[in-house]
Amino acid sequence: MGKTLKPARTFEEQAAILESRNMLIDNHDLAIKYLSRINYYRFSGYSYLFQNGRDRYKKNTHFEAIIKIMEFDRKMRHVLLSGLETAEIYARTQIAYWFSIVHDNDGGAYYDPSHFVNQEYHADFLKNLKTQIDNNHDKPFVLHHVQQYDGKMPLWAAVELISFSKLSQLYSNMKLDDQKVIAGKMSMDERFLRNWLHCFSVLRNTCAHYGRLYSAVYSPPASLGPKTLRLHSEIMQNTLFAYIIALLRFLPDDEDRESLRNMVSDTIHEYEGFIDLWSIGFPENWETLLFDPAITLLT
Repeated sequence: MGKTLKPARTFEEQAAILESRNMLIDNHDLAIKYLSRINYYRFSGYSYLFQNGRDRYKKNTHFEAIIKIMEFDRKMRHVLLSGLETAEIYARTQIAYWFSIVHDNDGGAYYDPSHFVNQEYHADFLKNLKTQIDNNHDKPFVLHHVQQYDGKMPLWAAVELISFSKLSQLYSNMKLDDQKVIAGKMSMDERFLRNWLHCFSVLRNTCAHYGRLYSAVYSPPASLGPKTLRLHSEIMQNTLFAYIIALLRFLPDDEDRESLRNMVSDTIHEYEGFIDLWSIGFPENWETLLFDPAITLLT
């Protein structure tokens, strides 16, 4: 038989628990205000980073300092979602277009399992698509295809319903020749495209569901290529910084890249007195690397 669940605690009791564990609270009213808005369990997801043992916090751990880190995460999520939106729409467009063009302009070619490596994955993709069609039957473009085409739709319509994760899985399950064509048209190697789509789907889900970016280890590691890693060994591939470099490389326009660079830099500078750069994988020369045009070209 499992343990009895812990009893609910008032916000005042929650603050008292933190203090009993060696956390410093400079403004109790402000602490109660934050705990009433952000959930003690979410706060604990950040505060545990400052523990030096079971339920004890390191010396001089301030409640307000952890709130600043949480604010940094919130702002950085907004920044990254802006870049990821551009990347996701670009990926949907290119994959749907070139796959259909390669297969004789047939928007329905993706229904044919012979174009894919793993039949089970392909069947699961179609099953998921059917679920999305059912869940979105009230949308005009979905209703049109249900009424006119027995619920089938061309890939360029289907990609507007599936998740970024499913798009990534669809591409990775394509025959290698198709992957090469699509990646080539996007001016990149298919190995990078497979990896980056996976990375971006992970990062997008983290940001969209308000997950923690700070002091997180990212999987899969971002593929940046041997030349980049040889010249810049300070970049760790399983960090937020590596994911941002990959995103910069993927974005289609210089204007998009410049916008992301500036927003990331502004956010880092706003909170640099509260965050540990190493905890997000940013090396000491992060700004030089971030704004170096060559970093988006190296392989």
